[in-house]
Amino acid sequence: MPQFHDLPLPLPAPEILLKTMLVVFFILHILFVEMMVGGSIFCTYFEWKGLKEKNQFFDRVSFEIAKSITVNKSMAVVMGVGPLLLINVTYTIFFYSSSVLIGNAWILVIPLTISAFLLTYLHQYAWDRFLNHKKLHIAIIGLATLHFLIIPFFFLTNTNLMWFPNVWDQIHGFFSALLFPNIFARYFFFLSTTFTIAGFFLYWLFRRKIEKNEFNEGSEEDKKNLFLIFNKLILTGMIGQAICGGAVVLTAPTEGLDKNMIPMLIGVVLFFLPVFILVSLANFKKFLLTVRQFNIAATILFISILFAGSLRHYFRENALSPHKENMKRNTEAYIKKVEEAKKAYGIKDYRYE
Repeated sequence: MPQFHDLPLPLPAPEILLKTMLVVFFILHILFVEMMVGGSIFCTYFEWKGLKEKNQFFDRVSFEIAKSITVNKSMAVVMGVGPLLLINVTYTIFFYSSSVLIGNAWILVIPLTISAFLLTYLHQYAWDRFLNHKKLHIAIIGLATLHFLIIPFFFLTNTNLMWFPNVWDQIHGFFSALLFPNIFARYFFFLSTTFTIAGFFLYWLFRRKIEKNEFNEGSEEDKKNLFLIFNKLILTGMIGQAICGGAVVLTAPTEGLDKNMIPMLIGVVLFFLPVFILVSLANFKKFLLTVRQFNIAATILFISILFAGSLRHYFRENALSPHKENMKRNTEAYIKKVEEAKKAYGIKDYRYE
């Protein structure tokens, strides 16, 4: 077990409050991330579909999605500040250590993110300039999407390392850390969730735009087919979540598991199933969700997400528990030695006047 001591500084607020805020802010952040990533995937798909079928309707759908990507990008960044600050405060030693172990790759997140954001801006705001160069235009959003699909690997690898200090002596850079169990299962679960969340978001977005006469492209049949496509995308995501979620549980390192997680896992499944059944029926019978059905489904799914966020936090606490206890003992011993050294050399604590 790694031997380290904590920073001998008081927390700025009660620990339980900081960790509750961490879970809540992370959930809000990841929802906007999933809408951004899923939106970029769907934007690429619809623009390609419009070009392939020579269908202007799908091209305009892609443009409306493109406008949402830059907004969700900004919200994801703003909402990401909270959890990043909180994880630095509550898990300082663990997070900084894991970041250093993959330092070169971790720092790449900054230029990759900047590049992805600039590409999405170029794609959206130069839309009319690329009307006669559609393949190049699709390549731009495709490249931005590729950025968005690569960046999560850095975050997942970092958090995985943070949770399991026992493997730190086996790490020799990013790729050695990437090959540890559970990362790819977590990645594909994240990817599946982007389809679900982005599908729900686009369902709401286009219904709202149509009701407000902000999107008048295509016939009524075209619009109905669009929502049926959203139904398929949501169902695809939910099937992926069910499969990859099971893989995440089965491949999870045992250090973070215990029987107290079972009620939270049951909560995730119980609130996930009704939405899955409704969306499956909507696909099978080819009907659109009413406003009431949509609102109920979105609310129930959000409760499932709250359970999932709490489950993730509980797993992290379990995995780090022995290391935190060990660090607490080392910190107490360290502070004792510091106090003894102060007395031996007559050093007094400095006080601001």
